[in-house]
Amino acid sequence: MRNAVKRSYPTSDPAAKSFERDFGTELDRLCREKISELVRAYLCFEVDEALARARYQRSLGDSAKAYRNGFDDPRTITTSAGPIKIRRPV
Repeated sequence: MRNAVKRSYPTSDPAAKSFERDFGTELDRLCREKISELVRAYLCFEVDEALARARYQRSLGDSAKAYRNGFDDPRTITTSAGPIKIRRPV
């Protein structure tokens, strides 16, 4: 069995290096954005569970446990992907 040789193709082209750097930055930004959306969706799900009703759904009778009041101001949480801004439902 032959030993696998990892090949790298170094480039001296500044445009290629810039593309690699920009791609990595864009990928990091996209990951943080998706993580933020996931956290927000999970928090909204928890609010639905706590209120025992979905958003825009009325509770039965006048027995509302609590009310929705939009979203909190953005907060920053730190993750391994970097800082992420989220807005909590209130």
